[in-house]
Amino acid sequence: MVELLVVIAIIGILIGLLLPAVQAAREAARRMQCTNNLKQIGLAMHNYHDTLKQFPCGYVTDTVTAPTTTFGDTGPGWGWGALILPFSEQSALYESMMHHCCPVYHTSNAKAVQSTVPFYICPSDPKGRDLSDIEGNTEGSLLQYSADAVHTAHSDPSVVGTDVRFGRSCYTACNGTDESWSYGGTMATGGCDALIKEKADGAFFRNSKTSVSSVIDGLSNTIFVAECSSTLGNKVWAGVWPDAVVWCKKPGRIVPSEAAATLVLFHSGPSAAEYSNLNQIIIHGPNDPVYIMACGTLAHHTGGMNAVYGDGSVRFIAETMNQLEFANSCTIAGVKSDWARTDGGLD
Repeated sequence: MVELLVVIAIIGILIGLLLPAVQAAREAARRMQCTNNLKQIGLAMHNYHDTLKQFPCGYVTDTVTAPTTTFGDTGPGWGWGALILPFSEQSALYESMMHHCCPVYHTSNAKAVQSTVPFYICPSDPKGRDLSDIEGNTEGSLLQYSADAVHTAHSDPSVVGTDVRFGRSCYTACNGTDESWSYGGTMATGGCDALIKEKADGAFFRNSKTSVSSVIDGLSNTIFVAECSSTLGNKVWAGVWPDAVVWCKKPGRIVPSEAAATLVLFHSGPSAAEYSNLNQIIIHGPNDPVYIMACGTLAHHTGGMNAVYGDGSVRFIAETMNQLEFANSCTIAGVKSDWARTDGGLD
């Protein structure tokens, strides 16, 4: 009996030692799959550039006819994730969406934009395959398709009135250091593309037209796309619904919500808007445990996150990466936020 108990105890110890190793091996496989996903994204972006002589814009907005929205966004709203589909063996899905006559939020596109695109899902994300809720000004309240809404002239009665959900993406494109969408007010308040372009120092923003030649820092030094977990906020591949609100899902958040642009974009800080609200200059790096915001990045890999750079290479960015170095890697031509070089700042 004693021998049996000893044997059972030894087996228990061996299993206890084995399980962490098995879990580590599984996470290594998931991280490798995540790396492959980002490689596909990087390759698709370069195929897009080869064809159209520019990288896809962060998302598309017709600012000339922009209605009165908080940040001046309007249709069609298609994001970079939708624009590169034909260059990543997803032509069938791309053709199923009515790009030339209907915006991303039109009911005719409801089924297509809810599709799960495999290379937009990190296998380590616990809710990566769940649909992303498109929420409004009140946390937890889903927007609905409406026949008479300003932004949604719909005609399908079977869809009108239903909650809006899009297919999730675990990856968002880099807008740079500052959150340029904060400057995108209505045309009446001067929030046009020129002002957004002036504030954005990353490769992707509203109606951006970034080319290889405009990445002064070099493609190999510039982050294009990085991870953003479903546990941080609702992110999508299809595009931006005007006046949607992206609510931060993590406990301990210091900013409860972000603009609709953060459905497809992230920024690193420092940001003038964040400085105004928080009265401190901050950079929220990978998996930041303090400055928790839906406009940042978050991965479920131990110690950091994966990111694809402008040259198509995928690298693992450690949580301990120098903040200034991280901020600089998010820009195409150095950090524009000169205001942040006072009182310590980035100096």
